[in-house]
Amino acid sequence: ITKYDQDCGPSGMVTKANLLNRCFQEDNIKAVILNIDSGGGEGEGMMVLQEALISKNKPVVAFVNGMAASAAYGISAACDKIIANNNMALVGSIGTYMTIADFREYYSRQGIKLQEIYATKSTDKNSEYKEAINGNPDPVRKMCDKFNESFIDSIKTNRSDINKDEKTWSTGKIFFADEAIDNGLIDGIDSFNNVLNYFNT
Repeated sequence: ITKYDQDCGPSGMVTKANLLNRCFQEDNIKAVILNIDSGGGEGEGMMVLQEALISKNKPVVAFVNGMAASAAYGISAACDKIIANNNMALVGSIGTYMTIADFREYYSRQGIKLQEIYATKSTDKNSEYKEAINGNPDPVRKMCDKFNESFIDSIKTNRSDINKDEKTWSTGKIFFADEAIDNGLIDGIDSFNNVLNYFNT
């Protein structure tokens, strides 16, 4: 899941949201199925597609074709139904993390000395990153916590049947499909062809 298109790679959620909105405007499209097999990705990308799904004017089903984890599950949760392809499908991983790379030692071994010079008034510029690479992850963790609460709230809003005991699903744990049903994370297990026939009435 990325917000923008990747060079020579998959399209991002901005492009997919535009396509989704075009589907909503077409009278000859009676429903939409999102065929999802993803371990997740960028939170901002997830929010772009969630926002597009808010304006849906026809049924939208998330079909979990193997995995819908993290940001991919956040998108799935904004659909009307979530159907997994089999019992081994993996669902959940509702949580947030950030990866920060510290290249200083690498550059030093290459004989490159980096100098960062900030404007006098830019005392907080990149402060969270600088704290993290100097051994204090708390400022970045605070950012993760804020995003994570928004993520969890979106799941609770979009999945009315979800287990009311938030601790059972909001810790980043991933579930097999039958466990996901028990926790209200998905609505059922079925084949893609059968899901297509949901709308042939």
